[in-house]
Amino acid sequence: MTDVQPVETTTETPAETPGTCSCCEHAESAHDEKALRYCQATQLRALTRGCICG
Repeated sequence: MTDVQPVETTTETPAETPGTCSCCEHAESAHDEKALRYCQATQLRALTRGCICG
């Protein structure tokens, strides 16, 4: 019989994690000026589009 280990889960979203972009899962420090503007526009307009960060 295999031992089953509990899975740790979290309810944090990127916006709740300090230093993380509220739009994507990348660190805010990883954003250049264009990526920051892209994420802000994505969130403001509630768009679904790929990430250009990182």
